[in-house]
Amino acid sequence: MKKWMIIIAVFLLVVILFGVVDYMEKDRQRMAEIHELSHILTYAEQKGTDYAADRMEHLVLYRYTRDELREKWGKPMENTEDSVDVWQLSGEYRLIVQYRANDEAERITVEQIGY
Repeated sequence: MKKWMIIIAVFLLVVILFGVVDYMEKDRQRMAEIHELSHILTYAEQKGTDYAADRMEHLVLYRYTRDELREKWGKPMENTEDSVDVWQLSGEYRLIVQYRANDEAERITVEQIGY
């Protein structure tokens, strides 16, 4: 009887371990789907700010929170309001993310500075 209890406990621990590893892998893959800031800058320079913003809204909007975006892109250069973060892409472009009350991304824009 005691031997079966040990076997069942080991089996359950293995199942839990595989579940945790699977969850961590899916989270890593999910975060990898967010483009690097350098990719966003390339979109803006080559295809325009509207294309870059549309591309990011398609990939990020409603799927990621403020903390997840900050984890991927680092601390924003500006935090103009509680609901807005700004990342400087270059001397010419910046990425602006507006958030909902629950910190989900609501609107993403790419601006050309000085235009």
